[in-house]
Amino acid sequence: MSNRTIYKEIAQLQDLADLDQKEHGGDANLITSFGPTAGSFFADAWRPKLRFYRSENLPPELNKKIQTVRGYGKIWDVALNALNGWVLQLDRGRQWVSGGKLHHELERVLSETRDRNMNCMRWNRVSIIVSSTP
Repeated sequence: MSNRTIYKEIAQLQDLADLDQKEHGGDANLITSFGPTAGSFFADAWRPKLRFYRSENLPPELNKKIQTVRGYGKIWDVALNALNGWVLQLDRGRQWVSGGKLHHELERVLSETRDRNMNCMRWNRVSIIVSSTP
C-alpha cells in the first residue's frame, strides 16, 4: 500500500509502475533504491518479461557509469545510500562497480572479492542499510 503512495509522488516512478501493471496486472512490483537527495532513486521492473529501469538525481559518477552500459538487460541492480555511495551490479550480479562513500565492511568485501578475481561469484542483490550506530 505504501509503495503506491511513494510511486505517485515521483512521476517517473509512477510511469514505471503503470508500465509494470499494464504488462503483468495486479500491483506494481518494482525494486526501488532511494538516494541521498530529494527525488533521488533507481527503480527496476524486475520481472523477466519486462526489464526496464528508471532513475533520477543519481550521484554523477553513477549516472555516468549507467550511461556507458549499453542495453537494459546488462544492469542487474543498483543500491544507493544516504552518503552518495552506490553499487552498480551488472551481468546478473557477476560484475559490479562501486563508488562514493560505502560502509567499511561492504568496501572490504567488494575489495576482497575483486582481489581474488572471483568472477564466478554471483551476487543476488545488494542492500545498503542505514544505521544510527557507527
